[in-house]
Amino acid sequence: MKPFIEKVSREQNFKWHLLQSYQCNCQFEWHYHLEYEVVLLRNNLGQLFVADYIGEYGHNTLAMFGPRLPHTSAMHQDIEQHHGVSIVLWFSHQWVSELIATMPALSSLQTLLRRASQGILFPVETAEAMFQILNGFNELPSIEQASRFVQALATLAQSQKQTLLTSAKPVDLELLSHEQDKVEKATAYIAQHYQQPLPIEALGQHLHSSTSSVQRLFEKHFNESFSTHLKQYRIGKACELLLNTELAIAIIAEKVGFGNLSNFNRQFKQCKHMTPRQFRTRFEQAHATTQPS
Repeated sequence: MKPFIEKVSREQNFKWHLLQSYQCNCQFEWHYHLEYEVVLLRNNLGQLFVADYIGEYGHNTLAMFGPRLPHTSAMHQDIEQHHGVSIVLWFSHQWVSELIATMPALSSLQTLLRRASQGILFPVETAEAMFQILNGFNELPSIEQASRFVQALATLAQSQKQTLLTSAKPVDLELLSHEQDKVEKATAYIAQHYQQPLPIEALGQHLHSSTSSVQRLFEKHFNESFSTHLKQYRIGKACELLLNTELAIAIIAEKVGFGNLSNFNRQFKQCKHMTPRQFRTRFEQAHATTQPS
């Protein structure tokens, strides 16, 4: 089974995100992503799959996966009704590299990041410590979140008896940083020029790359072609204008880079399964029902 890419975020300068869930996803989703992932599972039993590794997991299982490392889990059917807790933390290589550069005391994280490319399983003592740090994280003030995040990374780096899970080849962190820098430049260029005609050749010139290299970059990092990515970006901007302005649809189409209204309507319906007018009307109706009478 070929793993699919999980898009943690479409933010141009994604830093980190934490999700705490009390209902475990029982679907077998063999996937990878471009960010680091730290996952903590409590009150659960099942199997963990990481590249060529298969093993059992139980209460207080804490693991870390590096970018592009395929993984998933399967909870045992006889406990699917139990109320397990999962805490998942994602963060980008670019952001953690900048953090280390700013705080040299965190240089030991470099070893942790390299080991994560093979998957790491941590002892239950570290898992319990991480739960105390991350439980209720999203309800904390932002300054406390930042402090807890650094504390969590330090706890992982200092953990003893780390177990590497796979024989996967370690990721070249220098190459990963270079590629992510190129991806960020590409997305920033699209954000600045999507309102005008934007051929792939223009982006290639901006990145000092060939057209074929740009195409491979998008297929590798976004799992879609450049043209599909640009279309979805423009449709997303059109949705913002449909919801937040009273501009005519023809004006909106022009503002987001569609020179032809009929093409805009066709592409919008293909992406959203409704016309731009239906999209705006549905939002207005939903908004009206929430207003006090």
